[in-house]
Amino acid sequence: MSHQQNFTLFVICCICLFLSLITINLYLGKRYHFLEELTIDPEIEGLVMGSSRAGGYDLDYLSKKLGGIKIKKLNAPSAPYKWLYIRLVDAYAHAKIKYILLNLDLVAANKDLESGYPIEESLYVPERSIDNPINKAIITYKNIFVQLTDCKIIKRSLRANAFHPNHTTTCPHSAVASSVILAKSRKVEDFFINGAYFLRPNRVFVYNPWNRNDENSSLYYLQKIMSFCHKHNIKLDLPIGPTHARFAELEYNLGLHGISDQWKRDLVKLNETIAAEYHHAPFNLIDFSGYNKVTTEDLTEDKKVHYYTESSHFNFNAGNIVIDQLFNFSKDQIGNKLTHQNIAKYLERYWKPRHHFIANFSRKYRDLYRLLNDKLQERNQLFELAQNVKPMRNRVNNQIIV
Repeated sequence: MSHQQNFTLFVICCICLFLSLITINLYLGKRYHFLEELTIDPEIEGLVMGSSRAGGYDLDYLSKKLGGIKIKKLNAPSAPYKWLYIRLVDAYAHAKIKYILLNLDLVAANKDLESGYPIEESLYVPERSIDNPINKAIITYKNIFVQLTDCKIIKRSLRANAFHPNHTTTCPHSAVASSVILAKSRKVEDFFINGAYFLRPNRVFVYNPWNRNDENSSLYYLQKIMSFCHKHNIKLDLPIGPTHARFAELEYNLGLHGISDQWKRDLVKLNETIAAEYHHAPFNLIDFSGYNKVTTEDLTEDKKVHYYTESSHFNFNAGNIVIDQLFNFSKDQIGNKLTHQNIAKYLERYWKPRHHFIANFSRKYRDLYRLLNDKLQERNQLFELAQNVKPMRNRVNNQIIV
C-alpha cells in the first residue's frame, strides 16, 4: 500500500471517528451539557435566581446579610418562570435551601418565550458526584466537542457571555466607557424587542393574567415557586430589579406599559393569595424599577457610570442597594413595597416621573428613540396582531411622540 493510500485511509478513519463522536454527543449532549454548571453543593443554603439581570447581586455581600451562609446563583438569559421552578426543585433535592432572592422580570411572564425556551429537567447532581469517573469523562468530552455540535448551546453561551455582568461589575466604569455602555445598551435593547418581547414567529407578547387554577397563566410557575417556598419554609424575596429607565421607556413606547401594570397587580394578588393559603405572611415584593435616582443615572456623561454595565443589567453597586433595602439596612430607599393596599395608587404615579426623564434625557438618548422609530413599521404590524397591546397613535412626521 502506497504512502498516499495510507494517508487517505488515515483521513477517512479520522473523519469516521469525528462523525461517531458527533453522533454520541447529539445523543448525550442534551442530557449532560449543563452538568458542569448545574452542580449543587449540599452545603448551599441560599439561591439567587432570575434572568441574567440577577447577575447584578453580589453573593458575598448577600451572604453577610444572611449570617455567612453559602449562596449559589442560578440564572440564565431571559429565563422564564418554568425554567426557574424546575431548577429550584432540582436544587432543593440536593441541598437544604433556606433563602431565595428571585429577581423578577416582565420578560419572564411572556408565555411565548416559555414555549420556545430549552427546558431540560432533572439536570442537577451533587458536587461530590463530579468525582465519579463517568461524570468526569462526560464533562471532559463535553468541553471538547459540545461547541462543535450543538448550535443552540453556542448561541446560549454567547448570549450569556454577552449579557451576563458577573465578573465585570464590581468596579464603576471609567469615563471612556460611557460610549461603550450606550453601544451595548442598543444591542441589548434590540435583542429584547425581537428576542424576548416579540419573538418570532408569533411576534406578540403573550401575557395571560393570573388565575389560581389556570396552567396557561403567565404566572403559573411563579405560583408554583411561591407555593414550594411556603411549603418548605424557604424565605423568598421578590425584588423587581432596577433596570435603567431606558427600559421603562422601551416598554412604554412598545405599548407594554399596560401589561407591565397588570403584571404587577397580579404579582400582588398572587403573593397575598398563596400566603393566605399557608397562613403565612406574604413574601417581600418590592419594585425597584421605573424612574428613580438609580435608574435615571446618566449613561452619556463623560464620567464614571456607577450602577450599570448597560441599560438592562445593573451592577453590584445597584444590587447592593436592593439587598440593603430587602434587609432594612438601606439609606437609599428607591424601592416600593407592593401590597393590595397601595398597588392602585402606586401604579397611578409610577409613570408620572417619565415626563421629567424625557425633558432631561430625550436628546441625550436619541439612539433609543431612533431604535424605536426604526421598528415603527414592524411594531405597527405587531400591534395589529396583538389585541392586548395598544399602540401609540400620536406621531409627528412618522416619529414617536415622547
